[in-house]
Amino acid sequence: MDNTKCLRCGLGFYAKPSQKLRGKGKYCSAKCSNECQKRGRYIPCKICDAPTWRTPANEKKSSSGVFFCSKSCQAVWRNRNFSGPSHPLWAGGVSKYREILIESGRQVLCRMCGEIDIRVLVVHHRDRNRRNSDVENLTWVCFNCHRLIHKHGVSLQERIRTPFGTPQFGKPMHRSGASLGLKIRGRCLPSMTSSKKCRMWRPDRLRKSVFRTKMISR
Repeated sequence: MDNTKCLRCGLGFYAKPSQKLRGKGKYCSAKCSNECQKRGRYIPCKICDAPTWRTPANEKKSSSGVFFCSKSCQAVWRNRNFSGPSHPLWAGGVSKYREILIESGRQVLCRMCGEIDIRVLVVHHRDRNRRNSDVENLTWVCFNCHRLIHKHGVSLQERIRTPFGTPQFGKPMHRSGASLGLKIRGRCLPSMTSSKKCRMWRPDRLRKSVFRTKMISR
């Protein structure tokens, strides 16, 4: 015969009088007893809004006041808020100019010749100051055009030219600087260091050394 109702689910059950005298006999099962003893609440994850159970002790330990459902969500949040100048070990970002230019979403192609292969593109500082990593001071150029800028005094062309296609092996390809009357002759050669067929453009003055190295390696 039921003489007590569960404080959690309201289900009637029989509790011994001796248990009631000792302050027990309040719940119909161990499951209901454990659920009622929990002290906490569900807090939405900062990244994915998934409900996450946190106790008052967990809330006090949090220095940021935000909570996450997993380590993956925590890593995403930390990468957003503790990267770059916000990181305690930030050293000025002298070597992060390539990542800064990629994250800016600017079109990836050489500003002088129109090369679109990111494997041969480098970041050029307009004011020649490597510590100035402002987005407006950075631009994409290929290896060849970068050397022309620094070693031969060629000025950076601001207009974007039509990107070159992908010529076949052994066919000559010409790149010229119309403003200075420069013409650099070369052709695409297969890479010797990669197992895949990668086309790497080489000027004529370097093509002989490439073939000589290839013959020696055989």
